[in-house]
Amino acid sequence: MLPRVRIQSHARQLIAVANLLGSDYTEGLAGVGPVTALEILGEFDGSLVKFREWWEAVQMNVITKENDEGNPFRKKFRKNATKLFLPPPFPDPRIAQACIEPEIESDALPFQWGVPDLDALRTFLMATTVRTQERTDDVLVPVIKDMNRRADEGTQANIKAFFDGGVGVGAARINARGEACAPRKRLEGSRRLGNALGRMAERVQRVDMQGVEAEERADEDEVGPATNDL
Repeated sequence: MLPRVRIQSHARQLIAVANLLGSDYTEGLAGVGPVTALEILGEFDGSLVKFREWWEAVQMNVITKENDEGNPFRKKFRKNATKLFLPPPFPDPRIAQACIEPEIESDALPFQWGVPDLDALRTFLMATTVRTQERTDDVLVPVIKDMNRRADEGTQANIKAFFDGGVGVGAARINARGEACAPRKRLEGSRRLGNALGRMAERVQRVDMQGVEAEERADEDEVGPATNDL
């Protein structure tokens, strides 16, 4: 049963990360990036409820600077915690529910690209960029014509059409023979990210072992004690 326990554990962590960074169902927390999100989950044992309780205690000065003095992460993060805003309720249980059981469009009609509303685009650009209609049309009309041409030809542009030269040329270096090749410089990983991932891995391992032990106890209870009767 180990794979099921591990998948469930990972799913909960991904939902927690989505609450912090943002997703289709939430905007996330301003000022919290990927590394900080992993550090928060590692520090508070993967529980956003524990994180919220600590944050609330910091806001009310129930947990003082002296209380967090011996904890490097909390000592550093509490400087930003006073500026952080956690929307009520946090974490919102509806986000987890939406991730686990998303609402799927049931309309059986095939997908079809719509046609841009030229008049609406013109009005929007004139209002937001303070351009005249003539200058706005200089931008919009060629785009609409190109879309109509591709629709008539049945072709669709890909990302290569927007770059000059070979794809990936900017990331390559030139060797002594004038040939493009991959750069030799090794990118060093973030120490903060490595530490955060390490703590997360340790927590997952603990959860996995607890799940395995629970499954084994359940199996033993179901089978019953072993006997020597033949």
